[in-house]
Amino acid sequence: MTVSAIITFFREDLTLARAIESCLSQSFTLKEIILVANLATDRSIAIAEYYRDLYPDRIDLLYESKQGANYARNRGLKAINADWVQFLDADDELMQHKVAHQVDLIEQNSEMPSLI
Repeated sequence: MTVSAIITFFREDLTLARAIESCLSQSFTLKEIILVANLATDRSIAIAEYYRDLYPDRIDLLYESKQGANYARNRGLKAINADWVQFLDADDELMQHKVAHQVDLIEQNSEMPSLI
């Protein structure tokens, strides 16, 4: 089972790094982290580029030109290559075992459909 994370951001230069780090530190390794810039005009673009360059095999940076979280999330959904997706906004932070716990629940309830 694979899980990708999608982090959308607009003007979250104060919290974006924390959100990315919380994905990187998951006890269940995420297949990929998709960052979606939604018309960001602050330092958050530079932060996203830094992490993309630091982890080129794990992090992808996309740009959505239509304003709104739903457009940004849909842009990320088109890019994932995993069975499941973990959405979070740039001001969210995942607990270290969150994804592992959810994967355990999914595996215990095999009748749950996957995203793809």
